[in-house]
Amino acid sequence: MKSLKYVFLAMVVAALLVIPAAAQQSDQKAATSPLVQLLKSRGVLTAEDVRQLGEATSAEDANERLARLLVQKGVISTEDYSQTVVADDASANAGRFVNAAVHTSPMYAYSDADGSGSPDQEPVSFKFKGITLTPGGFFSGQTTWRQRAISSGSATPFNSIPFSTSNLGNIGEFNTDARQSLFNFLAEGHLGGTRIRGYFESDFNSAGVTSNNNATNGYTLRIRQAWGQAAFDNGWTITVGQMWSLVTAERQGIEPLAEIIPYVIDSGYVAGFPYARQEGFRVSKSFLDKKLFFALSVENPELNSVAGPACTAGSCLYGAVGNTTGLFNTVTTGVEAQNYSFNASPDFIFKLALEPGFGHWEVFGLVNTFHERFYPCFDASDEAPCAINALIVTPSSFGANNRTTTGGGVGANGYFSLFNKHLDVNASFMGGNGIGRYGGTTGFSDVVFNADQELVALRNYRGYGGLIWHVTPKLDIYGYAGGEYLQRSHNYGQDDGAPIALNAECFTEALPASDVSPGGTCNAVTRDIIEGVGGFWYKFFTGSIGRMQAGVQYSYITRATWAGTTTTTTDDTTTTSSFAPHAVENMIMTSFRYYLP
Repeated sequence: MKSLKYVFLAMVVAALLVIPAAAQQSDQKAATSPLVQLLKSRGVLTAEDVRQLGEATSAEDANERLARLLVQKGVISTEDYSQTVVADDASANAGRFVNAAVHTSPMYAYSDADGSGSPDQEPVSFKFKGITLTPGGFFSGQTTWRQRAISSGSATPFNSIPFSTSNLGNIGEFNTDARQSLFNFLAEGHLGGTRIRGYFESDFNSAGVTSNNNATNGYTLRIRQAWGQAAFDNGWTITVGQMWSLVTAERQGIEPLAEIIPYVIDSGYVAGFPYARQEGFRVSKSFLDKKLFFALSVENPELNSVAGPACTAGSCLYGAVGNTTGLFNTVTTGVEAQNYSFNASPDFIFKLALEPGFGHWEVFGLVNTFHERFYPCFDASDEAPCAINALIVTPSSFGANNRTTTGGGVGANGYFSLFNKHLDVNASFMGGNGIGRYGGTTGFSDVVFNADQELVALRNYRGYGGLIWHVTPKLDIYGYAGGEYLQRSHNYGQDDGAPIALNAECFTEALPASDVSPGGTCNAVTRDIIEGVGGFWYKFFTGSIGRMQAGVQYSYITRATWAGTTTTTTDDTTTTSSFAPHAVENMIMTSFRYYLP
């Protein structure tokens, strides 16, 4: 690890070159230098640290104080501090001195997902009317090969892994795209003792109504994150806008941009990864010199989907197709036909995080609601008059009312590094009722209708763990294992509480409906999804003009279902049996990326 040693050493010497230049100006003290203020804005230096630096009697004293602080905080080693001989080109790295420190800050947690803190990975910032502007992101091209076709790009819909008895389960697919290319922009400034930040992030992993995969591959640009933040010196922080949900694990603190995102090529991430990206209002507070953190977030709600058959026609209403005048997407067919639910309240999430000196540990809780309008006289007839008014003998909206079902869950996240930060370890778990959309499978339902046409939140568990081994400054090897479980629910409006699905069409491969429409309708309900994934990233160039890296990963996914009924008729004899189809997928993905400097 000599190369890392000399990199740190060069950065320390660079600091010793930068600070005296600033200190020579008679009207500027060490505590107000741009370098110190930048370190403070990134959370590396506290207000007390800056005060101590302000007591320096000379430039040399300021250098000494700053170096000691960085040793105490683990940014540089004591050996680096005591070294007196450096490379001749150390001054060329003066502008990058802050990198080793600020790479541990929220700003670079996503773009530098390996957490290695290589100095040349720091984006270049510039000043504009008193604020610091920092562009970032990468250009990406990837390939995806699947043993069994899903008709999907590099984002894997885990709950759609096809069974071997389906048309898609007997043919593979290969796709290429550049839609993971990502652009971000951070604006930072100070207003008195308050740090103000605004952040925007976007990629092309979306599909508009007219998007296609033909000549131009013209997919739409989408919002990933767009938020503003005010952080006060007393530890309180307010963030408003679209961001990663508070359920997502963080590696440091409790603010946005510190999230731990699986270091994989698949933009569907890993099965069992708890997350969402959505609008929210977050209030957080740090305690005990930034060792304890608390946050409360009010986030955008949505009903992901209903498992099994919908409520009986005419009995309920829980969502509608989007209104284009209100700038919602409008899709009248397919699984997206009702992708906007009527919500009674936002989702409420709280989190407590602890950094005792080894690792970062979190616990969190979620409360959400599901809303519907119920019509009790929807099935009134002469034989069965309305239960609330026997005079009503034809279907009627009389007595219609709104009903709300409460869901929620709890979870925990952990992150730490071993072997002098050569091995990063993280794990997450989440469990509860009606939390299907807060997960990497993105296809698990939140609720089901019972015999009374009432929404019932389904029990769901998910979790994953990962390792990232920083073999060399250029090579990272990673491995993840994760899974998700959806509890069985019997009564879908069937009086006898029959199994949740009729799996008759899951037993054999059906003929396709057309040359572009797979045939057969397998209603099997997923019980669990398990994935194991391994891969590597190789950074073959890192310098002042950016970084180029390439990666390869392999994934093995299994999808098990709850047993449903099948019927066969032979010689006028009907036999009912139980059948639970099982799916297995093998995937290989590659990626080539150029990161902005």
